[in-house]
Amino acid sequence: MAHRDPADIGSLAEQLEQLRQQVHDLRDAGRQSKKAADRLSADLDKVTKELARARKDQDGLRDDVEDLRENERERSLAWEALRSRLQLAARETAEAERAISLVGGVLAAGLGYTPPSFADLKTDPDYPEFRPGRLALAEPPPRWESYDPGPPGVVNRLMPGRYERLTRDREEEFRRDTADHERREKQRKSACAEARAEHEARASAHRRDAVSHNAAVEETRVAFSGGKPRAIAWFARTALEHAGYPDWYPKSARQVKAVFRGGRVLAELELPPVSVIPDAARYDLDADLREVRPVPRPRSEIPAQYTDLIASVALRSLREVFAATEPIGDVVREVTFNGRLRGPDPATGRDARRHLVSVRAGREAFAGLDLRRLRPAAGVLGLGGRISASPFGLDEVEPLETFEHD
Repeated sequence: MAHRDPADIGSLAEQLEQLRQQVHDLRDAGRQSKKAADRLSADLDKVTKELARARKDQDGLRDDVEDLRENERERSLAWEALRSRLQLAARETAEAERAISLVGGVLAAGLGYTPPSFADLKTDPDYPEFRPGRLALAEPPPRWESYDPGPPGVVNRLMPGRYERLTRDREEEFRRDTADHERREKQRKSACAEARAEHEARASAHRRDAVSHNAAVEETRVAFSGGKPRAIAWFARTALEHAGYPDWYPKSARQVKAVFRGGRVLAELELPPVSVIPDAARYDLDADLREVRPVPRPRSEIPAQYTDLIASVALRSLREVFAATEPIGDVVREVTFNGRLRGPDPATGRDARRHLVSVRAGREAFAGLDLRRLRPAAGVLGLGGRISASPFGLDEVEPLETFEHD
């Protein structure tokens, strides 16, 4: 057995010790790495949990933001709806106030009325000239230049039959379109002539009617100037018919009657119905701010305004007849007005026409009234007139004068 050198043995021992130390270092490094890995894993778990919580918080925050946006949209829609209802209430209130003012201003509105003169009542005999419009526009006829195939080209010279057929087709097309044009022109001229004839017929009828109407108006004017009762009554009735009132009291609803006798015109009208009096003072939102509702006028206002309305119609009618008969004021010295209303009789329930206002005035006495300042009902009573104490109930008054066959 060979003997090792002690130096070699020492070197091996030193290397072995180094290996042991390296193993020990590696074990320490492993343990430290494991601890670091454990710490890193714990930190990672912690970060993961925190990230999960952050995501959950973010989702909750996103939901909160969406809820806020939805609430804002709902508030915006609610505000728009409320504003729309407020605007509707304002419009309805303005309309109610205008309607109340319109009824209350009937007398003042009529003070600018000037009855038509006999010249105003005549018809212009002139008739608009004939305007044929498109019927006067002739359609241009077809031109051969638009159909002419022109001189034959190289191919057509090589195939003369083809060119001849093309020429015949174009000529046939030209003749057909020319014939169609002539037919349409004949129809246009015929329609134009027919329209002209119809226009001339209407113009002739209009001129005949105008001449006849104007002759009748002139005859009535002469009779009116001469104090003829029928002519005076006709002109007084015409003045009342032409008076301008709101749409709820049209000419067709007035049923005007008039007669002249003994220096006095007796006129009668069908009065406006009680339904023309607005029953709402304004429009407000309900307690929940969800519905526009009318606010009724005080109960006493409606019958009081209707009483003033029928008194206004009476005073206006007196004024209109006096104005119409001003040229013969020495003949027409007084005017009596009766106003009647159709409605259910409170005692029987059957339809009836009852006198609700009756007033008479002389020309000079009426001229002394200041119609812009007086109260209509007081004005009627001041003239010695009679007005129903309860026109809504059709309480009748005894008329100062009636028609012979009333």
